Amino acid sequence: MKKGFTLLELLVVISIIGLLSTIAISSMSSARARSRDAKRIADLKQVSTALELYVIDNGAYPTCGQTCTNYCDCTTVGWGGSFTAMEIKPNYMANIPTDPISNATYGYFYARGYKPGGNCMFITTYSPTDYIIATNLESPTTISGSCPGGFSAWGRTLNFLSGVGQ
Repeated sequence: MKKGFTLLELLVVISIIGLLSTIAISSMSSARARSRDAKRIADLKQVSTALELYVIDNGAYPTCGQTCTNYCDCTTVGWGGSFTAMEIKPNYMANIPTDPISNATYGYFYARGYKPGGNCMFITTYSPTDYIIATNLESPTTISGSCPGGFSAWGRTLNFLSGVGQ
């Protein structure tokens, strides 16, 4: 009697290992997306805190290194001014964060002169004491305050909006 495994037994074991690997990789992928979303929300909260400190000292929210009177906008994706040129650096925030992916789909968006209008909408106020800040989440249904249906702004659909308005 020979000792060892038959070809069929080996194929069954290899198939099971392959199936388990696929399941593990797919769950790791969604965990990574949730982790990037958590970083996005934390980044926007840090920027919001720096914006609040800035407005206390200056009476208006900052521009993005642009000349603008009532409203202006900036992003990390090349629309409007540069998000990293926002005037909260270096006095209110040492480094302005960038999106974990930073491509045409994902990035950070800031606009002075707008305020949240409820239901994932925003209103143009032209007031330098209003602002919105937004991003695009990979898993918006898992984040409180997100807009799973999305909203249009900056030439794309975004699904997370925060800000301050009078």
